[in-house]
Amino acid sequence: MKQYNNVIAKLLLLAIAACFALTVSAQSGGIKEGITSKTFVFRAQTANPSAGPAQQLSAGYELVLKGASIDAYLPYYGRAYSPPVDPTASGIKFMSQNFEYNATERKGGGWEVVIRPKDVTDIRELLLTVFDNGSATLVVNSDRRSPITFNGSVQAYTPKPKAAK
Repeated sequence: MKQYNNVIAKLLLLAIAACFALTVSAQSGGIKEGITSKTFVFRAQTANPSAGPAQQLSAGYELVLKGASIDAYLPYYGRAYSPPVDPTASGIKFMSQNFEYNATERKGGGWEVVIRPKDVTDIRELLLTVFDNGSATLVVNSDRRSPITFNGSVQAYTPKPKAAK
């Protein structure tokens, strides 16, 4: 009877490991497709300014790539070298339809993505490091402010269904 219980326990562990492996593989595949097709969402969870303590963020701060466009809505903590023309324009908020996009696979797994908006005056480049499990780090380099780093996650972008009339 004890031998029978050992076999059942081993089979149960094997089934759990297989489910976990399939989940990670499916996540990684969806992320890879999103990275290669420029359709993904980076959701920020923590902001790390170049000076000062890290800031935990509430939901809703994200960088969305929809193929031919980028929509950024991120907070900013740090030093501004020149103030914005519009004092209500704090944070990192922009839409771009003219940008360079370069994604390369990392040797240890994951991707390095470099985005350079050409139609946004303040943002020089966005450096996104994505890991196989979906966690990610985004560094925003600006001409007018000190760099800021965000930690969060990346998921493939799926458009929200339109409400029925």
